[in-house]
Amino acid sequence: MRRFLSLLCAALAALTLLAAPPAYAGGPPTIRPPNWQPRNVGDTIDAEADISWPGPLPRSINARLWMSGSGETIADVELAPSRIGNLYWQGPQPVRLPRSGQVMVDYRIVDADGSSRTQTNPYVRVYRHVRFSELAHTPEPADPQHRQVTITSRVLGVGEDGSTAPLTGTTVGLFLRGVDETKPIATATTDADGRVSFTAEGADPDGGGWWPDRDFYLGVSTDDYWDTSELITVHYVRPKSRITLDAPTFPQPVRSGTVVTLTGRLEFQAANGNWTPGSGPVTLTECDHKAFCANTVASANARDGRFSLGVTAQATQGGYEARFSGTVEIGPSYSEELPLDVRYVTAFRGVSVSPRPVVAGKNAVISAQWACVGSASCDTRRDGLISQPLVLEARTGATWRVIATGSTSPDRVALTAPAARGAVWRLRALAAPGYLAAVGPEIKVDARYVSGFDHVSLPSKVKKRHALRVGGRLMRQVGKTWKPVTGATVQVCFRQAGAKGTTFCHSARTDRYGRFVRTEYPQRSGSWWFAYAGTEANGDFSAKTAEKYVRVS
Repeated sequence: MRRFLSLLCAALAALTLLAAPPAYAGGPPTIRPPNWQPRNVGDTIDAEADISWPGPLPRSINARLWMSGSGETIADVELAPSRIGNLYWQGPQPVRLPRSGQVMVDYRIVDADGSSRTQTNPYVRVYRHVRFSELAHTPEPADPQHRQVTITSRVLGVGEDGSTAPLTGTTVGLFLRGVDETKPIATATTDADGRVSFTAEGADPDGGGWWPDRDFYLGVSTDDYWDTSELITVHYVRPKSRITLDAPTFPQPVRSGTVVTLTGRLEFQAANGNWTPGSGPVTLTECDHKAFCANTVASANARDGRFSLGVTAQATQGGYEARFSGTVEIGPSYSEELPLDVRYVTAFRGVSVSPRPVVAGKNAVISAQWACVGSASCDTRRDGLISQPLVLEARTGATWRVIATGSTSPDRVALTAPAARGAVWRLRALAAPGYLAAVGPEIKVDARYVSGFDHVSLPSKVKKRHALRVGGRLMRQVGKTWKPVTGATVQVCFRQAGAKGTTFCHSARTDRYGRFVRTEYPQRSGSWWFAYAGTEANGDFSAKTAEKYVRVS
């Protein structure tokens, strides 16, 4: 029994340890209300709480919203984690703000360890609405002769029951949208009927630019009222300007990287509708090949209606557009795009033909490096065109004819064609959008005929110092036909038996049939053969007969 009781006590102690409240490393999490901006009577707002981390989440949070001063409860709800996370708790539905004043919040919190606590915080400041009636401005539109505009309104306070009454002796601020809207550009006080009036500049006094229209609004901020009016847009109308670019007087296409000068006219429209020479700053923007103009590349001042702009022309551009940004007195304008035909200068480097020599009639490959002169790359990116049409030309007399076609690439270019004996080749890149025509250097193709001997006459024996008559015929293969080689020098060679090298070679010349004959007077036995030295000059490959041993007795 004692053992049973001791085991039961140990189990109860373990359960007690398991149910012990969690220990906080740095205390329970802090509960804070959101940082609400001021609201108006009749607006709705959520009952919320923000929870700082770390720390175990509370078991529950209740929020009571009440009016400072009267203590009137306007909502008492239980909060729950929202969809956006466990650190942001929210009530089940928005709460309507019924009257002006300071709204407070009482948070009743049950922490994870089961302890309860309550805290009170300011929640949101509620103001009465302001109605800006009879809101108007004159003149409309404004213009350079009438730049000052008058903005007027009747300012009415809206009661909690919706009734209105003029706000008298109330300070009203005039705000300019986009210009430090934390403070008004001017203030005025309403009269006995709630009316207020402002005078303001109808256009930007610092230049006007492309969009001189200005947006104003009125604002009231007192202990009971806080509101702003709708936007008051003052339109500003200026005389028109006109800018044009002259047609280029320099020849086109232009080499990429060349500095060119573009000229143009700037004109202003007078009151009678006539156009007169204008003066002012103009800019030049580059346009891509899809007529999108953005990047400014040059600027100048137009004087008496004329301007001149220097720019480095690039093949990656499609044209140029001139712009006048306008002033307070004159409206802006931009020209039509002036297209400019700018092209890369290309060249062929390291031109070679292989194989060398090549059998006449067989294919040879001419290759070279294609590159831009003075540019890092030859890539116009124009409609996907990043290559240049390429042809291989062969010269016959003084006439060049195309024997192969292809296109360039950033690496080595290559074209293949049958090689003719004595041919001269060159590469030509044709003119194309973005590229000027380019011609490579002339290169002679070392194309040769295959040569050989037939009808070889070499006796196998001869008497010492007797005449040895030797001969044969030298032929070359032209296409599929063998033809005689006339007027060629053939070597008749001998190596004495036992010698390592050639003992001697004597020459013989072929006749019109390719035949040759020579008489030798051998004194010793040895090997005889015929040889023909083919060269680029004679257009033949070398030929040699098999060696034949001739015994001398």
